[in-house]
Amino acid sequence: MKMKKLLLLPALLLTLSVGNVACSYHNDDNPNEYPDPQPEPEPEPEPDPETITVTVSVLCTLAVGNPNLNPGVTVPSDGVIVSGLSLELTPGQTAFDALSQTGLALDYSGSPSRKNVYLKGIGGLYERDCGPSSGWVFSVNGAYPNTSCSKVALSDGDVVSFQFTDGTKLN
Repeated sequence: MKMKKLLLLPALLLTLSVGNVACSYHNDDNPNEYPDPQPEPEPEPEPDPETITVTVSVLCTLAVGNPNLNPGVTVPSDGVIVSGLSLELTPGQTAFDALSQTGLALDYSGSPSRKNVYLKGIGGLYERDCGPSSGWVFSVNGAYPNTSCSKVALSDGDVVSFQFTDGTKLN
């Protein structure tokens, strides 16, 4: 019995080895018979989110030389805090978002996410620093929206201006 098992083992190994050769046969005359596997195509990269470009200015010319300016408050002699700063935003961002990106110190009440921001101060100049009616207003493309700057979504090419008013006129 032991002899039969020993004889069967080489026969089994020979059968397996011939079977592997037969399975791995490749006909070079017909390259499409067993085409080489093609690599998976790489996924296309995600496109960059669309951006818009806006221009922002922050002006306080009506505070310069104003006799009502609170002592200790300093303003630039030309009344220009930021002039024509070009910023890239994503669609849907607001005038407040643009102002926030200037890097100026901001003091406000309300919430940008609730779109109810009220600007109290920009760059150290606050409402009422030049009298009881003074404060900050803003315009987009020359129009003065009668709403919070956190509600006004900007478009590509918009020109945003934040201006300090003494309560009687604009810059």
